[in-house]
Amino acid sequence: MDDPNGSDHIPILITINYSRNPHPPILNQSAKSSFSNSSSFNLNKADWIAFSQYVQNSISYIQDTTSPTICYSTFIDIINQASINSIPVKKTYYNTFPPSPPWWNSSCTKAVKNRSSLFKLFRRSGSMADFLAYSESCATTAQILKKEKRTAWKNFCTNLNPSATIHQLWHTARLFKKCVVRSPRPINDDWFDMFCSKVAPCYVPTEDENNQQLITQPLQPHVLLNPFSLSELMNAISSRHSSASGLDNISPRMLKNLPPNALEVLLRILNDVLSTQRLPSS
Repeated sequence: MDDPNGSDHIPILITINYSRNPHPPILNQSAKSSFSNSSSFNLNKADWIAFSQYVQNSISYIQDTTSPTICYSTFIDIINQASINSIPVKKTYYNTFPPSPPWWNSSCTKAVKNRSSLFKLFRRSGSMADFLAYSESCATTAQILKKEKRTAWKNFCTNLNPSATIHQLWHTARLFKKCVVRSPRPINDDWFDMFCSKVAPCYVPTEDENNQQLITQPLQPHVLLNPFSLSELMNAISSRHSSASGLDNISPRMLKNLPPNALEVLLRILNDVLSTQRLPSS
C-alpha cells in the first residue's frame, strides 16, 4: 500500500483465499453443483406449493429401518433439493470496501485526504519540512477523528428512546468499537459441549426426586423423557419468527411449509435421535 494511513510503517497488503460459507450443506452430487447457501434464497418469491409437493413426493425415500443420522441427512437433502427447484436465488453483490463507521463525516474525509497528500509530498521530496508537516497532519487527523467519534456517540446516547431495541443498541455499539468480524468458535470444541452439560445441565433433579430414588419401588419415566408429540413440533416451528437458518441451512420458513407426511417423518427422526443419543454432525 502506498499510504500508511497514519501509521509509522507502510502496511503490507496480503490476499488470501477464504470461503464465505464455513458450513457447507449436506447435499447429493447433483445438488452440490447448484446450491450455495440458504441465505442466498429469496424466500419472499418462493413457490411454496411446488416446494411442498416435491417434499411430499420424495419423503417416501426415507426408510423407517434406517439409522437416525442417515434419515436426517436424507431429509436435509430432500429439503435442499426442493428449495433449489422452487425458490429463486438472490443476486448477491459483494462490496470489497468496508462500510464507513456511523460517526464518519466530511470533516474526517477532508482530514484523511490532507494527511495522505502531505505524505505523498514528503515521499517525493524527503525534506525535513515536509516530514514535520506530515507528522503534524497525523496528529491533527487523529484529534479530529477522536472528536467526531465522541460527538457522534454522545448524540446517539442523547437520542435514545424506549422504543429502541437491544439489537439496535448492540449493533451500533459494535460499529463504534469496530467489532465488524466476530471471531468463530474453535474447531476442536468437543470439550465445550461436555463442559456446558456439567456446568449448566438441561435438567437438575429436585431434592424430592433425589429422595425418591432411594425407594425401591419402580419409578415412572420423567415427563422430559417422553417422546415429542406432533403438536409440540408444530408449536415449536410456528413460534419461530426469524427466517435465519442454522448449520443445516434450513430456514424456519421452509419447515412451516412442509407437508403433513414430512412433519411426521421429521418428528420420528427427532425422537429417534433423542432416544439413541446419536446427534447428526450438522
